Amino acid sequence: MAYITISQRQTPCFRAMIKEEGSGDLFDPSTQLATQAELDEEGLTTKKPISYSVFKSASKLYYSTTGEATPVEGYQNVEIDSEALIDPATVASSELDYNFSFTPEARSSFPFAETGVYFVDFTIYPKEGAAIVWRTWLTVS
Repeated sequence: MAYITISQRQTPCFRAMIKEEGSGDLFDPSTQLATQAELDEEGLTTKKPISYSVFKSASKLYYSTTGEATPVEGYQNVEIDSEALIDPATVASSELDYNFSFTPEARSSFPFAETGVYFVDFTIYPKEGAAIVWRTWLTVS
Protein backbone atom coordinates (compact mmCIF):
# COMPACT_ATOMS: atom_id res chain seq x y z
CA MET A 1 0.00 0.00 0.00
CA ALA A 2 1.30 3.43 -0.91
CA TYR A 3 1.63 6.02 1.83
CA ILE A 4 2.94 9.59 1.59
CA THR A 5 3.96 12.07 4.29
CA ILE A 6 4.31 15.75 3.42
CA SER A 7 4.73 19.06 5.23
CA GLN A 8 1.87 21.54 5.23
CA ARG A 9 1.60 23.29 1.82
CA GLN A 10 4.02 20.81 0.22
CA THR A 11 2.64 19.36 -3.00
CA PRO A 12 2.70 15.56 -3.31
CA CYS A 13 3.38 13.62 -6.49
CA PHE A 14 1.36 10.43 -6.85
CA ARG A 15 2.76 7.54 -8.90
CA ALA A 16 1.48 4.07 -9.71
CA MET A 17 2.16 1.13 -11.99
CA ILE A 18 -0.97 0.12 -13.89
CA LYS A 19 -0.89 -3.21 -15.72
CA GLU A 20 -3.26 -5.65 -17.38
CA GLU A 21 -4.48 -8.13 -14.80
CA GLY A 22 -4.01 -11.25 -16.91
CA SER A 23 -1.03 -10.49 -19.13
CA GLY A 24 0.87 -8.02 -16.98
CA ASP A 25 1.17 -5.66 -19.96
CA LEU A 26 1.37 -1.98 -19.13
CA PHE A 27 -1.81 0.04 -19.53
CA ASP A 28 -1.62 1.87 -22.89
CA PRO A 29 -3.55 5.15 -22.77
CA SER A 30 -3.49 5.55 -26.56
CA THR A 31 -5.52 2.37 -27.08
CA GLN A 32 -7.09 1.49 -23.72
CA LEU A 33 -8.25 4.74 -22.08
CA ALA A 34 -11.94 5.54 -22.57
CA THR A 35 -12.82 8.92 -24.02
CA GLN A 36 -15.38 11.26 -22.47
CA ALA A 37 -17.66 10.61 -25.46
CA GLU A 38 -17.52 6.86 -24.79
CA LEU A 39 -18.34 7.35 -21.10
CA ASP A 40 -21.22 9.67 -22.00
CA GLU A 41 -22.53 7.08 -24.46
CA GLU A 42 -22.53 4.49 -21.65
CA GLY A 43 -24.52 6.86 -19.43
CA LEU A 44 -21.53 7.72 -17.24
CA THR A 45 -22.00 11.43 -17.85
CA THR A 46 -20.70 12.54 -14.43
CA LYS A 47 -17.52 10.46 -14.70
CA LYS A 48 -14.18 11.46 -16.24
CA PRO A 49 -11.73 9.13 -18.04
CA ILE A 50 -9.19 9.79 -15.24
CA SER A 51 -10.13 11.45 -11.97
CA TYR A 52 -9.34 11.77 -8.29
CA SER A 53 -11.26 12.50 -5.11
CA VAL A 54 -9.75 13.66 -1.81
CA PHE A 55 -11.06 12.80 1.67
CA LYS A 56 -9.88 13.94 5.11
CA SER A 57 -10.02 11.36 7.86
CA ALA A 58 -11.14 12.15 11.38
CA SER A 59 -8.71 9.47 12.55
CA LYS A 60 -4.98 9.98 12.97
CA LEU A 61 -4.36 6.39 11.86
CA TYR A 62 -4.23 5.88 8.10
CA TYR A 63 -5.40 2.28 8.29
CA SER A 64 -8.51 3.05 10.33
CA THR A 65 -11.97 2.84 8.84
CA THR A 66 -12.75 5.28 6.07
CA GLY A 67 -16.25 5.83 7.44
CA GLU A 68 -14.84 8.66 9.56
CA ALA A 69 -13.68 10.57 6.48
CA THR A 70 -15.26 13.60 4.87
CA PRO A 71 -14.90 14.70 1.24
CA VAL A 72 -12.64 17.72 0.75
CA GLU A 73 -14.84 20.37 -0.86
CA GLY A 74 -14.01 21.00 -4.52
CA TYR A 75 -11.96 17.82 -4.83
CA GLN A 76 -14.49 15.16 -5.82
CA ASN A 77 -14.28 13.51 -9.24
CA VAL A 78 -11.69 16.07 -10.40
CA GLU A 79 -10.50 15.33 -13.92
CA ILE A 80 -6.86 14.44 -14.48
CA ASP A 81 -5.28 15.09 -17.88
CA SER A 82 -4.49 11.92 -19.83
CA GLU A 83 -0.83 12.95 -19.89
CA ALA A 84 -0.63 11.56 -16.34
CA LEU A 85 -0.54 8.12 -18.00
CA ILE A 86 2.87 7.42 -19.52
CA ASP A 87 3.20 5.54 -22.80
CA PRO A 88 4.55 1.98 -22.31
CA ALA A 89 7.47 2.63 -24.70
CA THR A 90 8.57 5.61 -22.60
CA VAL A 91 8.28 3.56 -19.42
CA ALA A 92 10.51 0.86 -20.96
CA SER A 93 13.10 3.20 -22.51
CA SER A 94 13.38 5.31 -19.35
CA GLU A 95 13.29 2.24 -17.06
CA LEU A 96 10.52 3.77 -14.97
CA ASP A 97 8.85 1.81 -12.19
CA TYR A 98 5.56 3.69 -12.75
CA ASN A 99 3.31 4.58 -15.68
CA PHE A 100 1.01 7.02 -13.87
CA SER A 101 2.38 10.26 -12.43
CA PHE A 102 0.22 13.08 -11.13
CA THR A 103 0.83 16.22 -9.10
CA PRO A 104 -2.34 18.12 -8.12
CA GLU A 105 -2.63 21.82 -8.92
CA ALA A 106 -1.55 23.77 -5.87
CA ARG A 107 -1.44 27.47 -6.75
CA SER A 108 -5.03 28.68 -6.68
CA SER A 109 -6.39 26.04 -4.29
CA PHE A 110 -4.97 23.13 -2.37
CA PRO A 111 -6.69 19.99 -1.06
CA PHE A 112 -4.14 19.33 1.71
CA ALA A 113 -4.10 22.73 3.42
CA GLU A 114 -4.76 21.40 6.95
CA THR A 115 -2.64 18.97 8.94
CA GLY A 116 -4.07 15.49 9.34
CA VAL A 117 -4.64 12.20 7.54
CA TYR A 118 -6.10 12.15 4.02
CA PHE A 119 -6.73 9.58 1.36
CA VAL A 120 -7.02 10.05 -2.37
CA ASP A 121 -9.10 7.75 -4.56
CA PHE A 122 -7.95 7.56 -8.19
CA THR A 123 -10.20 6.19 -10.96
CA ILE A 124 -9.33 5.32 -14.55
CA TYR A 125 -11.96 4.13 -17.02
CA PRO A 126 -10.60 1.78 -19.67
CA LYS A 127 -12.44 1.31 -22.96
CA GLU A 128 -13.47 -2.17 -21.80
CA GLY A 129 -14.03 -3.72 -18.41
CA ALA A 130 -14.42 -2.30 -14.94
CA ALA A 131 -12.94 0.95 -13.71
CA ILE A 132 -9.43 0.83 -12.27
CA VAL A 133 -9.58 2.30 -8.76
CA TRP A 134 -6.90 2.64 -6.10
CA ARG A 135 -6.40 4.57 -2.88
CA THR A 136 -3.32 6.37 -1.59
CA TRP A 137 -3.01 7.56 2.01
CA LEU A 138 -1.32 10.82 2.90
CA THR A 139 -0.36 12.53 6.17
CA VAL A 140 0.15 16.29 6.32
CA SER A 141 2.24 17.42 9.28
